[in-house]
Amino acid sequence: MPKGTTTLSRHILFLSMGKIIDLTGHKFGRLTVIKFDCVDKRGTMWLCKCSCGKEIIVAAGKLRSGHTKSCGCYAKEVAVISNTTHGLRNHRLYRIWNSMKQRCNNPNIHSYKHYGGRNIKVYEEWFNDFQSFYNWSMANGYQDGLTLDRIDVNGNYEPNNCRWTTYKKQNNNRRNNTLITFNGETHTLAEWREIKGLSQSTLFHRIERGWDIEKMLTTPQAIMSKKRKVKQYDVKMNFLKEWESARKAERTLGIRHIGECCKDKQKTAGGYIWRYRED
Repeated sequence: MPKGTTTLSRHILFLSMGKIIDLTGHKFGRLTVIKFDCVDKRGTMWLCKCSCGKEIIVAAGKLRSGHTKSCGCYAKEVAVISNTTHGLRNHRLYRIWNSMKQRCNNPNIHSYKHYGGRNIKVYEEWFNDFQSFYNWSMANGYQDGLTLDRIDVNGNYEPNNCRWTTYKKQNNNRRNNTLITFNGETHTLAEWREIKGLSQSTLFHRIERGWDIEKMLTTPQAIMSKKRKVKQYDVKMNFLKEWESARKAERTLGIRHIGECCKDKQKTAGGYIWRYRED
């Protein structure tokens, strides 16, 4: 080819030499090539019809590279979807959706072993599309303050196995919440605690000490006392030491709120778990 030939003259020369590949009838994304249009500085230009009905002239190079896939309608649709999703990113449902996917698919987070590690999966349509999960939630009782619960705790996150419920009901549905039958009534441990007016720490220690069901549920809870002995555990509930009282432990260790921890008002104090001793 002669030196100094311009891009436009080079394309015209190719055309005259029959070098243009005929794209008539080919589909590129939403575009169907109708006919050759012309050659200009952009290359060989083709008249295309979009699936939406609009006609557009596109360079062959942009069609083959995938740069242009529609008349522009596809980009507008993507923008609408993106703006819709972006507008909901601060919604509580978006955080719930993201957390659900993480615990089922990210082995680097602590809760994965209880979900993805047990082969619990997220419904494919929900996993790939937040809007789908959002729509299902809004049509199935979602309210602020409710939590996403799986009816079968060993089943997947999917429409026929999920519901929006209170935290209390969800706790009663946990796989480690044992059913206890006493006097012909069967309830979860959490329900018995409420029925009998007992604290969680009281029931925990009674079970730990091997009390039978009748004694565990019928013995009144002891009145809280500053002189009541307390037991110190690490965060894995390994027993460390028994103290004369919460106040004594607080003064000796320089730790505050041990008594509050014993009353179930907070989980830990000073990095330890504290429980009143059951006599």
